[in-house]
Amino acid sequence: MITRFFILNIFFSLVFAQSPDELYTSAKSNLDSGDLVSAESDYKSALEMDPTFAPAYMGLATVAMRKGDLKQSGSLLKEAIDADPENKDFRQEFERLSELNTLMSKGIRSMKNGDIDNAFESFRVAYEKFPQYPESVFNMGLTHFRNKDFVEAVNYFNKTIKILNENNFSSGDCILIIKTLLLKSKRILQLKKEFEKNNSINQTISSYKPPIFWKDKEIVKNQILNWTLADTEKLIFKINDIELLIKKNSVNSLNILYDFILSTANQVNN
Repeated sequence: MITRFFILNIFFSLVFAQSPDELYTSAKSNLDSGDLVSAESDYKSALEMDPTFAPAYMGLATVAMRKGDLKQSGSLLKEAIDADPENKDFRQEFERLSELNTLMSKGIRSMKNGDIDNAFESFRVAYEKFPQYPESVFNMGLTHFRNKDFVEAVNYFNKTIKILNENNFSSGDCILIIKTLLLKSKRILQLKKEFEKNNSINQTISSYKPPIFWKDKEIVKNQILNWTLADTEKLIFKINDIELLIKKNSVNSLNILYDFILSTANQVNN
């Protein structure tokens, strides 16, 4: 009897199982409709069936890019190229991603140097070429914040929310963002305490473990200098509250997250 059920189970699995091509088609449909969670799941299922199925890596790279994770997107594109070295489309997409990375890096560098106009232009071009990449629009809003143009900044933040809504971010994605903010806020708290002891900003940053990525050092330096210990502690408590609120109201998680980001940005700029 057990053997009969086992054979039937294998039979039905073979009959109703989807092929990698069918899973890819389903994932592509979900991606086109903005359902990133289902698309990612289907692409991963396709790769579980066939780890050499290059189009699934390409699809996952697109999902990562639309979530704002350029590093992960680049890694997945390399996987696609390794799986199918002759595919010119994969190499062209990798070159496009490199262009996006260059535009975003140039914009961030210009903003750090106080060149707001060039920063905005870099982010604008990035958005024009990659309209579903939310970080370029968010950074356009930040340039207006730097110029104290809060009305225009909020317009761009709202546009960012619209893109994220179209991309169907899950409550899990929002919790991941919140946890990242929490870790970085705790890092600032530790650095602030160390800075108060040695009164040397460069020593504080260079001695921190794990080491701070070189691109982040200037941003972290400004955070240490501009945030008080009390403000940082309040922010950490607030982030913990927001995480609980998102978990209790998963349907409204994205709006909760962005209300928090906008209110925090207003506090920083007032």
